Amino acid sequence: VTLAADTRAEPITKHLLMHPQTAIIDFTGSQQFGAWIEANCGHADVYTETAGCNAVVVESAHALEPVLDALAQSLCLFSAQMCTAAQNIFVPADGVRVGDTRVLPDAFAAGLAEAIDRMLADPKHAAGICGALQTETIEATLQRLAEHPGVVRSSAPYVHPQYPGARTATPLLVRASAPDPVYQQEHFGPVGFVIDARDRDEALQ
Repeated sequence: VTLAADTRAEPITKHLLMHPQTAIIDFTGSQQFGAWIEANCGHADVYTETAGCNAVVVESAHALEPVLDALAQSLCLFSAQMCTAAQNIFVPADGVRVGDTRVLPDAFAAGLAEAIDRMLADPKHAAGICGALQTETIEATLQRLAEHPGVVRSSAPYVHPQYPGARTATPLLVRASAPDPVYQQEHFGPVGFVIDARDRDEALQ
């Protein structure tokens, strides 16, 4: 058994994948590289599990705070670098029904930003939830999306109490309206969009 480690200076993964003696490829990771493997490695048995652009539709709730806390945790956990992280959170334009009231999208987004802030108020707790960023590419994504006019919560690094040199970032939260193209692709890392749709059916569609 041999362990071959890739580096940015000397990438070897594609060379190994294309080798005629490579019989099985089992890949978990980005959609882009997974698609490249599927298109170029027909000589092998290929199994890919690529990242997803996960969506949540919030139409109504018995109580809003637990919903916001759960979504905040999804955006914070491992800095949203897991395939289970929610990215697109759809709410009806006329608001989320909570009992006899409706919480409009702007208020919903503000509440979600506050829930994130509460979760990350303690740097030690933030480190245990968020961890660190895999690559500087995520930092570039956050900088690019920070220019979107709908930013509700800006992303910022936090000082990791055990690893002060770690690459870190808290979630960026952006308001958008369907069908803004900004949320229609995966943004790997701690990025969330609160998207108002005309109604529940449009959100589901």
